[in-house]
Amino acid sequence: MTHFAIARWSAPTSPPDILLKSMVIDILIVWGKFFVGKALFELETFGYDADRPKAGMSYRYPHLGWWLIHLAAVSLVYSLGNLLWSQP
Repeated sequence: MTHFAIARWSAPTSPPDILLKSMVIDILIVWGKFFVGKALFELETFGYDADRPKAGMSYRYPHLGWWLIHLAAVSLVYSLGNLLWSQP
């Protein structure tokens, strides 16, 4: 989304244009929804008791490192596709 917004940037920009005419608001909404969903997932997976230890194999559950690795992988695939198949 960020690359799409930057690639289609309008020439004269001002702070209101950046905020209202680009995808900045959409990106912020998506990140907010991600963190709310992550919190709900962890509450359902590990329980609502704060004193309960997180037991089990943590690598099986999508934690923040898991999401960051997938974000990097998707970004890499998108970047390679954009570099290899873009029109000159």
